[in-house]
Parts: sequence; structure tokens; C-alpha cells
Amino acid sequence: MSAPSITVLMPVYNGEKYLREAINSILSQTFTDFEFLIINDGSNDKTEEIILSYSDTRIRYVNNDVNVKLIATLNKGIALANGKYIARMDADDISLPARLQTQFDFMELHKDTALCGSWYQLFGGENNVVKYICSHNEIRMKMLYQSHFCHPTVIFRKSMIDTFAEKFDPLFIHAEDYDFFVRIAEKFSVANVSEVLLTYRVHEQSVSLQNKKTQNNNSNLIKKRSFKNIGIDVTENELELYRSIEQHEYLPTNEYLKTAQTLLEKLVIANDETEYFEKQFFRTYISELWFNITNNTTSAGVNSFQKYKASFLSSFKQLNSIQLLKFRIKEILAF
Repeated sequence: MSAPSITVLMPVYNGEKYLREAINSILSQTFTDFEFLIINDGSNDKTEEIILSYSDTRIRYVNNDVNVKLIATLNKGIALANGKYIARMDADDISLPARLQTQFDFMELHKDTALCGSWYQLFGGENNVVKYICSHNEIRMKMLYQSHFCHPTVIFRKSMIDTFAEKFDPLFIHAEDYDFFVRIAEKFSVANVSEVLLTYRVHEQSVSLQNKKTQNNNSNLIKKRSFKNIGIDVTENELELYRSIEQHEYLPTNEYLKTAQTLLEKLVIANDETEYFEKQFFRTYISELWFNITNNTTSAGVNSFQKYKASFLSSFKQLNSIQLLKFRIKEILAF
């Protein structure tokens, strides 16, 4: 019997409330060449009863005698997976019918890609669509301040992730996916598909909401490691500063501009040495951040254009005549 193209890996612990919807969404996929590896992590509700009520031969049921928690269960599932690709699924979400086909086609077309996620729709309180950046270098930049994949949307190329001795690392509990995604992106190409392929349920029992403090602390350790790989050690304040820059949450003060300029210049100088990011891409990206900061803080008596030109970062971005005119007009009107 030939191996399936995809292993859909779904751990579940006491998931009876939403489990049937999640299972049905996978069994209803337009793509059919998959095994559905469901690992019951020692549940004490009706989880096992629900799983065993299905007769679909694509379901491969594994039961943990005791609750070993998510990270150990995920690593066990990766080891057991027979597919060329591993698609993640959570027991409280819903995959749209074309999800597996869309991601299979993408991975087959992009042989250098190790990890591919997608856009997703929130439901259960919020209903907005989350649209992640899709290209490798930009995803890596975003992951300097947040994970840029929704875990239950991702598909892995098993041959590539098997090159990692440590897959999901228990040292980064509740941020283990963020850690693994960053490490994968350091070694291989990653991407997101610009389509909604999953609906993500928001509810009070979700792991992220219940363990927010631990998740934030471990996320900061991952961010600091990435900045160190660029070549600088950052403080908690600098992490928050960089996040505010990326999220366009600027403060129109000379002090903010000064600290932002210092951080961004340090990053470019360090990366020129380490080339953690491709040098020209990184210079261009950081210079765009500097332009956005100064162009959007032309108020409160801040001479933003002068500050923009005073930094060597401005030499990496050529302003066109319209950008230059708008910049100067905004500044004149602010005084």
C-alpha cells in the first residue's frame, strides 16, 4: 500500500464540544489522498467515543494512555506520519473544502518550500479575515515581532522538517510553534497562500487565551534570539519599540524618533556583518520603516524630514517627486 500524499495531524484533548465539526471538515476535503492521524491525548470526556463513531478508513486513531500534553503529542505525530506532507489541524477549527488541494498544489509547485500557511477567518466572537504576508523574506521580518503563521493552517514538507533533531521544543511551551516556524524559516523557504483556507474558532477555553503570560514570555525569548542572530542584544523596551514601528504605532516626539533611528541603524550595521537576512533586502526594508516613521510623525514641532535625511538609512530609499512633495507639505502644515 502506497504512502498517502498528506498526513493530517490533529491532536485532541477533551475536545468533544467541537470535535465532530473539525473531523467532518477534513473528511469533506476535495483532495482525498490523505491519512487523518488523530491522536487522543488521554481525554476523559467523549472524545474517543466521537472518533470511534467514524468508519472512514482514512482515519488513523492513536490513543495516549495518559495526557502527555500538546508538544509531546505533536512530536509523536510527526514521527508517526506517513505522508509526504504534514497538514496541521486543531480539534476546534474548520478547514474549508479546498484547503488540502490548494496547499498540496502549492507545495508541489514550490519544491524549495518547507512550510506553507494561509489566510484564515475568525469566528466565535470576531469575524474578520486575517491576511498574512505571503513571501519568505517579508514573513521572516514579521516574525521578528510576532508569529506570522496560524498553526492549524500550516502544511510541512516532512523530508525538510525531519532534518531538525528538535521539532516542537518544550522549552518554549505555548510558543513552541512560533519557535519552530522561525527555525524553519532560517533554514528553508516558507510561504503563506493568499486565500482563506480555515475558519479559526475564538473561545475562552483556547490554549492561547488561558496561557497568555507564559506565551508572551517565551515569545520574547524567541524574538531576542532572532535579534541576537542579526547581531544585537535587545532589551524588552527595544522589542516593544520595534513592534510599535512595525505596527505603525508611532509617537510624534523627538525622543521616539531618536530611539527608533538608533535601533534601526544598529540593525542594518549588524546585519551587514552577519547577513542573517539578505543584505540588500534588509537595507531596503529597514529604510522603508524609517521613511514611514518620519513621514507619519510630522507634528508637535518635530522636523521629521530633516531627521529622515540625517540618517544613512535614507540613502537606501529613493523618494519619487510625489513622495517628496507630500512629505514636505505635511511638515509645513504641521508647523
